[in-house]
Formats: sequence, structure tokens, C-alpha cells
Amino acid sequence: MKKAKKKTKIYELTVRGKWIYGESKSINEMIEALKREIKFLEMARDNGVKLNAECAADDYFFLVTDDEVVAREMGMEEVNYEE
Repeated sequence: MKKAKKKTKIYELTVRGKWIYGESKSINEMIEALKREIKFLEMARDNGVKLNAECAADDYFFLVTDDEVVAREMGMEEVNYEE
């Protein structure tokens, strides 16, 4: 008898760098926008979120975690991958 594959709950958030400066009217505003993005990415990293580098392309990056609490706090969506 074959062993059933276990499904792991994975949560994912798509991020892009394209619009980071979107509302900026000055260099200072651009700097502040980058600081907010850095703070967000550091928080994600510090909470164990990883970059799914295999899927990154054309300015689309996918942050993933299996921690449901972190996923909820970050507004991630559940996706299912088979192990």
C-alpha cells in the first residue's frame, strides 16, 4: 500500500518593488518609502518568513511561511504544496 502524501499548509504573499516610490514627491519621501519597505522585510525575516526564490521573476517575489499566526498578521494567503 502506498503511503499518502502529507500536505503542508503554506502561506504566501506576493510582493513587488515596482510601486515603492509611487506616491513620492521628493527624494526624502523616496527614502522614507524605502525605509518602510526595509522595516516590513526585516519584520518578515525576523518572524521566519522566507523568500521562495525559485518562483521570483519579473519583479514578482513570493514570501512564504508555514506559521499560521505570522501569515494572518501579514495578510498572507494559504497555498497547498505536496511534500
